[in-house]
Amino acid sequence: MQSSDNPRIPWRMVTSVWMLPAIADVADTYFVSRVSGHPAALWQTAGAIAPGWLVWILFTPAIFWLGGRVRVVRPMRAWPLAAHFALSIVVGLAHAAVIAASMDLFDQHAPFGSAAHYGEVVSNWLPVSMLLYWLTLGAGYALEGAQRERAQALRTTELEGQLARSELAVLRAQLQPHFLFNALNTAVSLVRAHQPEAGVHVLTHLSELLRQLVNGVEQEVSLREELRLLDSYLEIERARFGSRLTIVVEVPPALLDAYVPGLVLQPLVENALRHGVGKREAQGHVWVEASARGATQLELRVRDDGPGLCRDVLDARGDVRTGVGIANTRARLSRLYGAAGTLELRDHQDGGAVSIVTLPLRSSPVHASAASMAAAS
Repeated sequence: MQSSDNPRIPWRMVTSVWMLPAIADVADTYFVSRVSGHPAALWQTAGAIAPGWLVWILFTPAIFWLGGRVRVVRPMRAWPLAAHFALSIVVGLAHAAVIAASMDLFDQHAPFGSAAHYGEVVSNWLPVSMLLYWLTLGAGYALEGAQRERAQALRTTELEGQLARSELAVLRAQLQPHFLFNALNTAVSLVRAHQPEAGVHVLTHLSELLRQLVNGVEQEVSLREELRLLDSYLEIERARFGSRLTIVVEVPPALLDAYVPGLVLQPLVENALRHGVGKREAQGHVWVEASARGATQLELRVRDDGPGLCRDVLDARGDVRTGVGIANTRARLSRLYGAAGTLELRDHQDGGAVSIVTLPLRSSPVHASAASMAAAS
């Protein structure tokens, strides 16, 4: 119940809340009258009793509004409490007037228009009415808090989605100029070495990769689609490294429909090529693997047989120093999956280094995919 923006009134809930005591009071009064030997028609009983409860459907938004204008907040101050105390009396007197009027109209035993009757109603109902006022005021503040929390959660979700999309855009922006230079340089080198067909092969896969990037990479894609995107990248790297590079992709067919973040494998493979194969003169190997860990987790691994996590990729504390691609991939996993999405870099027991991505195993996106992002974004 903010002073500038009252909470949205959930009319269906408000109506239901006040209908329940109205029905219960009418039913109780009707059956008591029959048992006592002074039966009244049901419609007369409802007319005499129900308005005293149903009028609170109208009182409720007014109390919410008053609570927004005169706020009771911590630390407690005397004047808001005194103001609401006075307002609760006013509402209580209005409530008593509604009860007295409805009884005058429908209760044949009530003294019509009697000041004494109104005074009796006030005496009986004013404490109850004041209590109902304060309960309604408290409910308004609780509703405001719940709506504020939902709005904050929505804003947080939207911001996290924007951050994840921004991180994906950073990966794309990093890939395009850096990789484009290497690919074009490879194609030119092949043409100069009198291997025009190999140069055309590189340019064809470069065109396919750029087309996919320009059309946009979704926030989450199937592993099948991710491997198709990776294949264009790998074909260019095979041409670039020649016989020095062997790449093995081992993914069980049952996992091809699992969803993974778009562009999750490319920075890991690039990292393996730069720090693994690129550090040695002999032939190098890169393995891209996927496996299920139980029924709930998917593990992606990119391994090389290079020198491992040597000193040039460790910081002063001995932690792995990561570039933009690895750092953004780790951040995206955290944004998309929380603690369930992790990226670990470590030495492999058979030599070289391995990057291990762990994420939920799902056959559909766990988050709404971002709209395809234009290259100009």
